[in-house]
Formats: sequence, structure tokens, C-alpha cells
Amino acid sequence: MKELEKTFSVCPICHQEGIIQKINASIIEDDKKIWIIKSCQKHGFFKEIYFRDIDLYKRWIIYKAKTKSFSYIKTRILEYPELYDTHMSQTMLTNLVVTNRTDFYSDKKNFNAHEVGYVYEPSIIQLKELMLQTRKVKPKASDSIQITGGEPTLRNDIFNIIQIAKKVGFSHIQMTTNGIKLAENLDYCQRLKTEKLNTIYLRFNGTKISTNPLIKYHTKVLENLRKVNLNVVFDTELNHINIQEAGKIVNFAFNNIDIVRGVHFQPNLENRYSDKINQSKDIFIDLIETFNSIEKEFPGFISRDDFYPSSIAYPISQLIEMLINEPQIEYTPHPGCGGSTLIFLNNGEPLPITRFINIEALVNFIKKEAQKKGPLRKLRFATSLVKNINSFTFNNKIPDGFDLKKIAKDAAIGGKDFALRNYNKKTLIIGIMWYQDARNLNIDRLQRCVIHCPTFEGIIPFCSYVGLRFNEKIHKKYSIPIDLWEKINNRRLMEDFKNL
Repeated sequence: MKELEKTFSVCPICHQEGIIQKINASIIEDDKKIWIIKSCQKHGFFKEIYFRDIDLYKRWIIYKAKTKSFSYIKTRILEYPELYDTHMSQTMLTNLVVTNRTDFYSDKKNFNAHEVGYVYEPSIIQLKELMLQTRKVKPKASDSIQITGGEPTLRNDIFNIIQIAKKVGFSHIQMTTNGIKLAENLDYCQRLKTEKLNTIYLRFNGTKISTNPLIKYHTKVLENLRKVNLNVVFDTELNHINIQEAGKIVNFAFNNIDIVRGVHFQPNLENRYSDKINQSKDIFIDLIETFNSIEKEFPGFISRDDFYPSSIAYPISQLIEMLINEPQIEYTPHPGCGGSTLIFLNNGEPLPITRFINIEALVNFIKKEAQKKGPLRKLRFATSLVKNINSFTFNNKIPDGFDLKKIAKDAAIGGKDFALRNYNKKTLIIGIMWYQDARNLNIDRLQRCVIHCPTFEGIIPFCSYVGLRFNEKIHKKYSIPIDLWEKINNRRLMEDFKNL
């Protein structure tokens, strides 16, 4: 057993009892895996898996960014104690919960009004105030927002919410949904497109009825969104029931690559919602099991080695900041949070970008360029890029029509979306984000969380909001009982449910 770093965590049993007890912890190497170990004076010793592939962990952890502090993120709310002094990452994505009402029985327990007994649904004026929390921060505000729930499409004012998000300055707006409303109503999909919603995050948990009871609806969703040309990302929660389908979900996305832009896997969610500590060994799903499933479906074509942590892009934000002399959102999540890759569909076969571009060499080049100072920065960088760009490619594997020089030029003019515009229907992003809970919480990771939730108690990290269930206390404080909601709205909450 070898200790790799010291950190802090919380006691999972204290947490189960409603207490946030900060305790010492260590990240260790043991039995060819990475573990987090910790000890509570009251409940004893805990050892939880942290990363099942030691080689991948060591390859990823070198991209842990040196970050600054950002005081606008709350490290203490309500009666909870402070877990750490200051947050160390900016808001890359604003996660805004607009309701906890649902219309499908299997939606998440702690975002389901029927389960918790109250309705959390801020007014549109309150939602604007919550959006402005993240739009007003310095030195650089979040540009991306995810409108989520519950089921956001249950709100009659959802189009107004999207309009306000645009008006306050969010340039990329996405919405999570189970897809029922979108399957039933083509005009609704067209209105979402007209309001310039960028992406639908579809809760897509499998390719067959046993893993995805809404599969027939989701097939119709894709058909409707294809008609209105609105992009889709599969938002996939993985558990012990559907983990073997992770690769098949990717394959399903490839079969719909004209409209599906990516697959976002979230393993280990069952841990977050389970109250039974001793069950964790049986239901523990992580990054590596996800990779195993993908590799089984695409042997030789896609592997875990094609994935890198998001923080590998940190030098890119530094470079842009240097070139235009304006603050940028920095890509600084902890490498242990997850990773992604970009897959090209080349002559009908998946081709990860890592198979024809030397990602590490390119990032190292950008890192060096970002550190250069003085006049004529843009000219110097452009000259150096043209001179070196061919050294970053493996020419015998480049996809048809792929021109890295042109892509780099387009990126400099209009950003990454403009640069890859000719490949939108030929590429798929596969991302895996392994969120934390009280069992595997590493406070060093939590400090670097880049997905933030604006609340009436301030902006807090997602893994505090959901993983430590801060959302339950916040929602309850700012909610109304179901019977009062029914009286105000003159209808039963159960009427939300669809007869599927």
C-alpha cells in the first residue's frame, strides 16, 4: 500500500445520520487500483475504490491544473460546516433546476416531488435572479447553462425561461428531458429550435425496454428533432442494470450521428441515492466499468487510452487569454472527475481523434506558446503553428477531408464550433463524468468542481448539491407542500404523470 496524496473527505455514516463530518483521508495505491481511505472517530475506517485502473489514473493525474481561488462559490450553506476555505475552479456550466415535478415514475428520487412530498418550482422572476448569480461573477461569467429538473417541459413558461437565459447573456443553452413531450409534439420541438435552444440532453439509459422503458418515445424524439435540426446529447445514468449497455448506447448514437452530438455517461449514480452504506460494493459503478463496456462493443476501435481528462484543455484557455488579452473560462476540473474523446465516423468506422493527432504533443506545444509574452503575439503564434502543425498528425490515419491547418485557422476566427462545422454530422463526443458522494468524496476534487448550481443560498458545486444532498435541504426550504400546490393550481399533482 502506497500513499499518493493526503486529502479530506466526510464520514458516510455521519452523512447518513444528517451530519457533515469532515475527516482526514488519503489517496492510496493498493492491489493495482487507486483507493480513498479515511477514518471517523465514531464510525471507524473506510476504504472505497477511487480509480480501478492505476495506469490510466497516473496518465490522467499529471493534467491536474494549478488553479486560482474563486470566492463567489459557497463553501458553507445553511447549518452545514465549511468543508474547505475557497473554491479553486470557475463555473464552466451553470446547472439550473427549474422544477422537481416529473411525469415519469422512474425519475430521480431526490428530484421527484412525488417522492419528497413538496414542490420546488421557483418563479420566473426568481429563476432570472438565479441566472444572474453566475452571469455577474468576475473575472469571467459562465456562458453555458443547463436547464434541468425534475422534468423542465412540465413548466408552461419554459420558452420564457430560455428567452431570459439568452437575454442575461448565456450563449449556450441546453435542457435535460426524458423526451416524452418532445416525442408527442413536433411543434413543441420546433418552438425550442426557434427559441435557439442549442442542445437537448435526453435522458437515454438504454437501447431496449428493460433498460430504457422510454425507448419507443426516444426513437420518436430523434425523428422529431431531426426534422427541426436540433442537436441531441444522450445523458446516460449507469447502474448495475444497464452498465453492459454502455457500448451499445454509443453504437446507437453512431447510428443517429446526423442528429446526436454526443453521449454523456454518469456512472455510480445509485451510490448517491442509496441510504444503505453496505450496498456500495454490490452497486458500485465507475469509469473503468464504463470503459470495459465500450471496449467490448468496439474492440480495437475505441479504448480507454483514447480518453483524456477535461483539464488537458487548460493550456488552450490560457493561450486564448494571452492572444486576446481577455479573461477566459479555464478548464480546471480534477482529472479524477472524468474524461472524454472525440470520435470521427470515417468510412463507416469509428476513429478516435487520438489515432491521428498526437494530443499530448499538441497540448505541450500550446502550453509553451501560452507562456510567451511580448508584442505581436498572434503573429508569432500563427507562424509557429503553421511551422509545427504537421508534426502533431499521423498522416496515414487522417479522416477523409480533414485539414488540421484549416481547422486551426477557423478556430482562431470563429471558435471550435465554427472550426468543426463541416464535421458536425461526422463526429461524436463521448464523455464520462464520475460524480462524488459521501463514500468516495475527495475534497481536493470538490474544490475543483466546474459544474455549479445557483441556489437561494448561493452558488454551490454540483457534487455538494447532489452528492452530499445539499439540494434536498435547499429545495425543502424554498418549496411548498403538495396539497398547497394543488390548491393554488386547482389540479392534482398526479395529473403530471403520463399513461405510458
